[in-house]
Amino acid sequence: MDVLHDRVAAVLAGAAVGDALGGATEGWTPEQIEERHGGRVEGIVGPFLPDWRTARPIAPYHKGDGHVTDDTLMTHALIEVYAKQRRHLDAYDVAR
Repeated sequence: MDVLHDRVAAVLAGAAVGDALGGATEGWTPEQIEERHGGRVEGIVGPFLPDWRTARPIAPYHKGDGHVTDDTLMTHALIEVYAKQRRHLDAYDVAR
């Protein structure tokens, strides 16, 4: 890989790690975070609900435990589309 590819891979990996670490508290106020976690979150936290595997709908409840959110999944999908096109990405590319 060349330097640009290395940097792109590093940025995407960093974004996924940040998403996984921050997903458990996304949209929460500092007060809500402190109440739920007893202070600042400084690492991976457990799922929102202990029974997240059977909770429905699953998406709002499976944040935490080091899992990426839909943000990373959408980024991955866009990269896949763009990499296959090797040209300007437009709405039609995303739809395909």
